[in-house]
Amino acid sequence: MLSLPVISMYFSSPRMSHARPLLKSLHSLPVSQRIKFKVAVLTYKICSTSRPAYLHSLLSNRISESAATLRSASRTLLHVPRTRTVHDSRAFSVAAPTLWNSLPAVITNTRSLIVSRNRLKTFLFHQTPPLAAQLASPAVKHL
Repeated sequence: MLSLPVISMYFSSPRMSHARPLLKSLHSLPVSQRIKFKVAVLTYKICSTSRPAYLHSLLSNRISESAATLRSASRTLLHVPRTRTVHDSRAFSVAAPTLWNSLPAVITNTRSLIVSRNRLKTFLFHQTPPLAAQLASPAVKHL
């Protein structure tokens, strides 16, 4: 992840300019999307290679109880354990399957890591809200 001073210097932009337009032009993800990207890529590697074993042991495939054959049967879905607190839901054993199951099949069913990473980054990049929407939200405080 590039720092804002480095990006500002690269683009010769003012020191206090917004980072989002600069990051968008570099096709770089914001921190929250970058975390999702890293977790999804790690989950892909675990599902395709079963390594590392200590993380593979935390994930298990979801078993369908219905006898009907569905279109989603060709897709590998992971079992999401139940949690009682928000803190528990941040564990890798819960966060990884939740994120993996929310991704489109075109990303999760890909055989190549490179193709999967490219599709995942594009998917997350298009999910990023525009800067104007973030500035208009009441959560942003201006100093």
